[in-house]
Amino acid sequence: ISVVNTANQNANFSIAFYDDQGHPLPLQFNGSTTAATVLSGTLPPHGEVYYETSSTETVSVTGSGAINADSPVGFQVLFRRLGSDGSYYEAAVPTSQGNNQVEVPFDDSTFIAAQEQIYTGLAIANLDPANAATVACTAWSSAGAVIPGAVNLPAPLAPLGHWAAYQFPLLIGHKGTLSCTSNTKIGSIGIRALGPNAISSLPVVGIH
Repeated sequence: ISVVNTANQNANFSIAFYDDQGHPLPLQFNGSTTAATVLSGTLPPHGEVYYETSSTETVSVTGSGAINADSPVGFQVLFRRLGSDGSYYEAAVPTSQGNNQVEVPFDDSTFIAAQEQIYTGLAIANLDPANAATVACTAWSSAGAVIPGAVNLPAPLAPLGHWAAYQFPLLIGHKGTLSCTSNTKIGSIGIRALGPNAISSLPVVGIH
């Protein structure tokens, strides 16, 4: 996580981490043996601070981070994974503001040159600290037809809860758009995977 102050004066920030059920999620950063559920600090004019989580290669950790910051502060998040070919792959994603509806392009076709399946990943976080989020996602093909039942969240998201998935069998062979609506404000990111290794990010369009 890279945090940058773009202003000519000091700026404050904090990031609180939550697991899928909306409980505080302790993580270790920058080699520290002490886990923290919140990162916070004050940046000097045009200053920057970088946080890197300790390796989670043996244990899967999922959740989200909720940001509070002065307006001049910008954030960039980088995901890194070790591919089956022994190389590391990275994808940078921007922060996501809360919306009641988001649109995400998807591509689950086959990359012909390498004969690799393309996968679209979607992550959604409920930004409401008091109310569960009922999220409904509709998949539209590139021709504008609904693909019934392609993306289903298993249950309402708990307050500050999180959900992520990338295996959507009914999307295989299709390109199009995922349209998700919620009764609460949600944050969302999209991930594109080319085969089992390469990853990149997808734009998320907030509607309202």
